[in-house]
Amino acid sequence: AYGNGNKTASTLDQLLSRAVKVDGRIGPVKITQTMMKRIGSDPEEAAAVVAAQAAEAMIQDYLNTAALALLTAIGTVGDLVHDASGESGGEYAPLSLAILNQGNAKMGDRSQQIVSYLMHSVAFHELLGEAINNDSRLFALGDLAVYDGGLGRRYIVSDVASLVDGQLNHTLALTPGAAAVQVSGLDMESEVQTGGENITRQMQGEYDFVTGLKGFGWADNTAKSPTDAQIGTAAKWEKTATSIKDCAGVLITSGKKPA
Repeated sequence: AYGNGNKTASTLDQLLSRAVKVDGRIGPVKITQTMMKRIGSDPEEAAAVVAAQAAEAMIQDYLNTAALALLTAIGTVGDLVHDASGESGGEYAPLSLAILNQGNAKMGDRSQQIVSYLMHSVAFHELLGEAINNDSRLFALGDLAVYDGGLGRRYIVSDVASLVDGQLNHTLALTPGAAAVQVSGLDMESEVQTGGENITRQMQGEYDFVTGLKGFGWADNTAKSPTDAQIGTAAKWEKTATSIKDCAGVLITSGKKPA
């Protein structure tokens, strides 16, 4: 109450202010006019098919990039990593609810913040195998009635390459707003090309998006268009949140370490 010293103010950052911009490409894809005529179609239909596939691929790219960034950034904070994998030469440790719960505990008294798990299908089916053999039943899948076992969180299952490393499976236990993806640009072009043996139509596109992580910031101002390898480099990310409980979540590893 009687102090007169100076204090340094904390800087309030928005999640996307410390984000990274990522660029992608679609195609180029070529198709001949003659080929389309022989199957009773036209180039416009081919363009529609390419556009639909490109849209799905871009969404997968958003997820893949965000997952790689989360895996890398969270992995830089030891207190947010729960490694339950078996030792080299030891037994394989499949993912289980017990392992997930141990990972949740990294958040301490704020473990209820974890609302979803992002995992590879290998890890998910290991978890499903436990559920089938569990009398308490944990969740529902198709015609299989599996009840809630108490964790009550959503499972996001996608075969993201970065979530698997040999026999190691990485699962991300995420808090709300763990990652943000902001689409910033899309340019798709199509042109007819002549001069060859066949008249062809070529389609090509470019897109870019911004990825930001809760509690972490992109630390490399020189990488203007980073590759996956750079996004997956630990030194490129820094923790900006004071408390680990204000970060994106927990990294849980199961499986078996390589020899």
